[in-house]
Amino acid sequence: MRQGSGIPWGQPWLLVHLALGGLILVIVTSTLVDPDLWGHLRFGHDVIAAGAIPRSDVYSFTSARPWVNHEWLAEVLMYAMYAIGGIGGLIALQAGVALATLGVGLWSLRRFRPSPWTYDVVVVVAVVGILWRIQTVRPQLFSLFLFALLLLALSEAARGRLRALLGVPVIMALWVNLHGGWLVGLGTLAIWLALILVEPDQDFRRRAVFGGAGVAAALATLANPYGVQMWSFLRETVSLRRPDIMEWAPISSIPLGAATPWIVSVTAAAFVLVRSPLPFRLRDLAVIAMLAVAAFRVNRLDAFLAIAVVVLLAPEFAQLWPENPSLPRNAVPAPHRRVAIAVTLIAAAVISLSAGRSIVRRLTCLELDPETLPEPEATEFIRANRLRGNLLNWFDWGEYVIWQFGPELKVSIDGRRETLYSDAQLDAHNRFYRDEPDAGGFPQSIGADYIWLPKSFPVVSSLRREGWETAFEGPVSILFSRRADRRFVDVGPRPSRSRCFPGP
Repeated sequence: MRQGSGIPWGQPWLLVHLALGGLILVIVTSTLVDPDLWGHLRFGHDVIAAGAIPRSDVYSFTSARPWVNHEWLAEVLMYAMYAIGGIGGLIALQAGVALATLGVGLWSLRRFRPSPWTYDVVVVVAVVGILWRIQTVRPQLFSLFLFALLLLALSEAARGRLRALLGVPVIMALWVNLHGGWLVGLGTLAIWLALILVEPDQDFRRRAVFGGAGVAAALATLANPYGVQMWSFLRETVSLRRPDIMEWAPISSIPLGAATPWIVSVTAAAFVLVRSPLPFRLRDLAVIAMLAVAAFRVNRLDAFLAIAVVVLLAPEFAQLWPENPSLPRNAVPAPHRRVAIAVTLIAAAVISLSAGRSIVRRLTCLELDPETLPEPEATEFIRANRLRGNLLNWFDWGEYVIWQFGPELKVSIDGRRETLYSDAQLDAHNRFYRDEPDAGGFPQSIGADYIWLPKSFPVVSSLRREGWETAFEGPVSILFSRRADRRFVDVGPRPSRSRCFPGP
């Protein structure tokens, strides 16, 4: 290092790390508002307020199932962070869990002494692989972190540290209360254990330990408020078929940009496996292959695939670019070193400035997308007129309504989908929105007092003809009332400005 300088001129890779770190900070704090966020916070609030998990739903008037809230612990954590820090608390939770997930991937590399830039390559693969799943504050975030921990524990146990298996039941006991992704973890565990148990170099003691860990992990999933009912609930409700949601679509039917995480993960796995001199480990390859196929069928599983590639193939990544103690860290040729340092310093400064400005802006206002929500005047209209009763609503607005007006104004559908509603109810709503011939009379059949929909829906014209009273009409949404004799209080237009979560 140059005397009297605080800049590590002989270690340009440190500057690259700093620039990459700033970019990652921008990515993990780039928060989008998911339509279910309002509901997650409301349900978490209810658990904290009651000191217990509600056994029945009070927000919907068409619920067809007993409500098994399999994400209750995640919602409690989300609401607690929101209550403590507002928008900043939610972003801190999102960024913290995402960074912890990346940290597990980097920790898996440590024992193999990779070169400094191997860490950068692995971080890029991991960030791209989980990118679409960390941009919203959702219970799925916890699944990614716990899946990474599970794979790390299995990898450590396979290399002789059997004590790492003690963490597996603990991981599963937490996971079953946080998010339904624990099924992916349990399935992965079953495949991995089945293959390591038949490896010829395993003695009886090791087989007994691995088998016991699997049994303990399965039993740990019963450590939830519903016990064995959680298993039967998920068996009945979990499905790979949700054609109306892009996250559940196969890779072949989504835009190329959305498929990038899967493509990068598969390409990275193939590259390191072909180039690495290490012998193949069937247990790890089987898990990666299973996740690659599953993520191809349901693209929302792409983050699990990326985590498996990074954690399970850590030895292969490290062997491609091993650390060589005989080479100085300032191996960049002297004539080019200053240019490289200047470029990375400029990049680090630009990225850091961008990160700081964007993070500060998000901490004060998590912006809502006006194209996906009703106009704020409609919300103010409902509040000013104290509407109560049953609301037939657009699916994506269900949990927004729950946060703003529940339980006095009950919804006909919301993001809890199969956990609360039957397939017939979901299908009937979709036919109603499209104004299909057999959907006539649907509002009356479910006892709706009000209907709140986007104005662009085909059914709006039919509702006008059928005599539903227009209570409110704006540029985005329209609110119908069953009662033609009621007089409503008008609300004036709101000043045009950015809308911040939670609205209106």
